[in-house]
Amino acid sequence: MPNGLNNDLTFASDSISGPVCTTANEDLNACVPLPYQVGAAFIAPAAQAAGGIVGVNLIDPSGSDHPGSISDQLYLSVAPVAGVPGIFSVSWCWDSDREPGTGGISVICQNSITVPPDRLFSINEVGGFMDLTSFFTASPNNPLGPLAGDGVWQVLARPDIPEPASLAILAISLLGMGAYRRLRN
Repeated sequence: MPNGLNNDLTFASDSISGPVCTTANEDLNACVPLPYQVGAAFIAPAAQAAGGIVGVNLIDPSGSDHPGSISDQLYLSVAPVAGVPGIFSVSWCWDSDREPGTGGISVICQNSITVPPDRLFSINEVGGFMDLTSFFTASPNNPLGPLAGDGVWQVLARPDIPEPASLAILAISLLGMGAYRRLRN
């Protein structure tokens, strides 16, 4: 994957709020958007009492500039809103391509969201869009996923997009997410 090009824009999106992070520019900053609130129908029953936290680390593949290193992170925290029954706060952190040797900082989402070791997954990064939904949603294979399953959510990430393709892909994804939300309503 490309390393450290200041114009390599990356982003993450979910099907409820749309793009959750469009500002994570490689090697410069992470995206920690403001939390947003959703109703209980969007949260897995097991997470409705105390919330839930999940994290996914994307690992650079062999042949890349830092094989085996954490390249990107997408972390999620879901918590009940105090004093408002049935409403939950959803917080994301998307960190793109904080490689070793990049100012000595390798990863930064754990500074925003502390993920328990048993809820932190590591997978190999692949080119193109990565559907990370199964890590964040509840299912028989992932009973502690804090987001409701059954197709309610879709969580996508796109690491390492060299310009100018990133702007075109971002525009297409925004249109697609908008169309998806209209179809759901």
